[in-house]
This record gives sequence, C-alpha cells and structure tokens, in this order.
Amino acid sequence: MRIIARRFYETRRPDGATRIVKLAIEEPVRQPTGEWACQIHGVRPGRRGYPAICGVDSFQALELAMKLLTHEIEWLQNICGDGLTLLDDEGQEAVSAPATE
Repeated sequence: MRIIARRFYETRRPDGATRIVKLAIEEPVRQPTGEWACQIHGVRPGRRGYPAICGVDSFQALELAMKLLTHEIEWLQNICGDGLTLLDDEGQEAVSAPATE
C-alpha cells in the first residue's frame, strides 16, 4: 500500500522523556465487497495496528480515517498536555503560519 499522508509528533512526559509518534494514512483501496478501505497507522503505544477503515467510496473511507486519527491526536493531547509538539518531515519543530485577520 502507498502512504498518502503522514505527520510526526514529539511527546514529552513530565520527567522529560521524549518519544516520536508517527501517524500515516494509506490510500483507499477498493475491496472485493465493493466498499473502500483505508489503513491507518497511529498513536497509541503498544497498539499492534488498527482495523481498516471502510466507507461506501474512497472519499468516505479517507474521511473516516481522518476522523479516527483526529480522535487519537486528541487522546494524545490529553495525555501529554503541553508536551506535544508537531514536527515537520525532517523531525524539526513545525512553524505555524500566522493567523490572518
């Protein structure tokens, strides 16, 4: 399968220990049943994987995969609080664009 999107975070525990978390979404693939499935790779330590996220078409499969990863990021934020940093593809802290008025 081909990964179509990925994101990296660095988590920092109160004791200072850090860990890189990688999120990825594979391109949706049509299943023999006619539905579409999107595989994700994600957040929770010790989790051996996620079931394929299925939808009636490729868009819905991708949309549902993004929703699940959004939920997982929120879980990570609850665990890490201020110790969660978005990284770019080179592992450097990502810089947010300033808000426009």
